[in-house]
Amino acid sequence: MSADGRIRVTYIVAMHVRWIAFEWIVREIDRERFDISFILLNDGEPPLAPYLREQGIAHHHIQYRGKSGLPGAIRQVYRYCRDNRVEIVHTHFMNACLAGLTGALLAGVRTRIHTRHHAGPFPREERPRRGWFYDRYNNLLSTRIVAIDRLVRQVLLDEGAAARKISVIYHGFDIGAFGAVDPDDVAAFRSRHIPDGAGPVVGVVARYKNLKGVQYIIPAFGKLLRDHPRALLILANAQGPDTAMIRALLADIPRENYLEIPFEDDLYLLYRLFDLFVHVPIARHLEAFGQVYVEALAAGVPSVVTGAGIAEEIIEHGRNGWVVGFRDSDAILEGMRKLLGDDALRESIVREGLKSIGPELRLESMVRSLERLYIATSTSPRRADEPERAGNGGEYGRVGGAVGEGR
Repeated sequence: MSADGRIRVTYIVAMHVRWIAFEWIVREIDRERFDISFILLNDGEPPLAPYLREQGIAHHHIQYRGKSGLPGAIRQVYRYCRDNRVEIVHTHFMNACLAGLTGALLAGVRTRIHTRHHAGPFPREERPRRGWFYDRYNNLLSTRIVAIDRLVRQVLLDEGAAARKISVIYHGFDIGAFGAVDPDDVAAFRSRHIPDGAGPVVGVVARYKNLKGVQYIIPAFGKLLRDHPRALLILANAQGPDTAMIRALLADIPRENYLEIPFEDDLYLLYRLFDLFVHVPIARHLEAFGQVYVEALAAGVPSVVTGAGIAEEIIEHGRNGWVVGFRDSDAILEGMRKLLGDDALRESIVREGLKSIGPELRLESMVRSLERLYIATSTSPRRADEPERAGNGGEYGRVGGAVGEGR
C-alpha cells in the first residue's frame, strides 16, 4: 500500500484513440481508497494523457510503435512497478497486456489483471496463429481476468483459462450524459456535419474492418435512397484495414449522400445526429461486447442490429431493436425501411430501449465491481492464484452482480 494506506493500482493501456471509459473510471473510483496511476503505450502523445494531467493522475508514457518495441516496454514496466511498489496492475488491449503482465511479473507484482476486450474464435484470416499464443500467454500470466460479458467468459474457458480467475464485469456507461446534451451544442454540431434538407440520417459507428459488417450496410443504404433520396449515411470511426473495400462500395453511393468521420471525440453529440443506427457484425463471436449497442439505447436511437456480443443478451427483436441475420443486406434494408416508416414502432423501441439498460450496464456498477475485485485481491490473506470461496464471485467467479441480468 501507499504511505497513506491506499491500494496502489496501475492501469496499463495501449489505445491510439480516446476511450472515454478510462476517464469515467478516473472520475468515479474511490480515490481515498485507491492510489491510481497509468502507464500508456503509444506512438506519440497518448489521447488519455491530457485528461490525466488535468486530474492530477500520475502517468508514464512508453513510446511504442510495434512488437519490436516489446522488450523495451517490458523493461520500463518492470522498473515503474518496482520503483513505485505497485500492488495491482490492470492491463487493457493486447500490447499493454503483453508488456504489462510480463513486466509486472518480473517486478514481483502479486495481482496481475487483464481485461479481455475481444472474443473469438476468429476466422484464420482474422486471427493468425500468434494471436492464439498471445491470448493464452496473457491468460497464464494473469492472476485474474475480467471478461466483459458471458460470451467472452466462455471463450476464455474454451482457451483453457481457469474459471476461478475469471470475473464477469460488464462495461459500464454514464447513461445520464447521453440525455444531458445542450440543444444549442446539438444544433451547432448538426450544422457542421449535415447539409440543410438532408435526411433521414443513418448512423454507423464501426471501424472499416470486415468483421464489423459495414460492407453489408452500404448496399442496403444504396437501395434505401430509392425511397429516401436525401438520406445521409454517416460512417464514424471511418478507418481501418479494409478501407479500400469500403471505399469501393461507397463509389456506388452519390457523394452528397454519405459522410465519413475518421473519429469523433464527443459521442454524445454524434448519436444526436442519427435518426437510425445500424450495427451488424458478421458473427455472434466477432463482437466481444459492442459498446455501441448500449450507446444507441442510451441516446434514444432506434437500431437495426445483428445478435453479436452484448446484443445477444439485451436486444429483443421488435421490442428494443430490430434484429437481422448475419451478412444479409436485404434484411438490413427491410429493417431500415420498417423503422423509418413506422413512427409508433420507432417510438416504442426507443422507449423500451431506455428501460432495458439494466443496473449492471451502468457506470457505478462497473466501478464498484472493479473496486471489490481490487480489494479482494489486495487484502485477502490467501495467495492470489488460489480459488475464491463461495460468496466472493459466485457461480461465475464474478465480483459483483448477477450474470445475464442484462459495446
